[in-house]
Amino acid sequence: MMRRLLTGLVLTAALAASAGELIVHSEVVDVQPLTEVEHVATEVGDCDPVKPAADDLIALLAWDLRADCRIVHETRQTIVGYRVIHVVDGHRFERIVDEPPGETMAVRLTLH
Repeated sequence: MMRRLLTGLVLTAALAASAGELIVHSEVVDVQPLTEVEHVATEVGDCDPVKPAADDLIALLAWDLRADCRIVHETRQTIVGYRVIHVVDGHRFERIVDEPPGETMAVRLTLH
């Protein structure tokens, strides 16, 4: 089995040698989402910035105290990419990609 696989790789490499590169499918062994954290403060309730007329003392006092206005703090996490660890010929490599990979990923090898 291993001999057949190596023979196939050698033949494929020989055919691709003129191009100088080889595409192989690498086994994905670990995927970690990369996140970006954002802290957001949002005003909730009656937070009207327009000051009421000075002759309405109760409205002016309520505006000044803003009893119905409160600030809600939220933390949001957004996935911005994926750190993928994959294996080629027994060697582990790490790559950052935009989309989650499958069980394997195509890897371009440059032939020297």
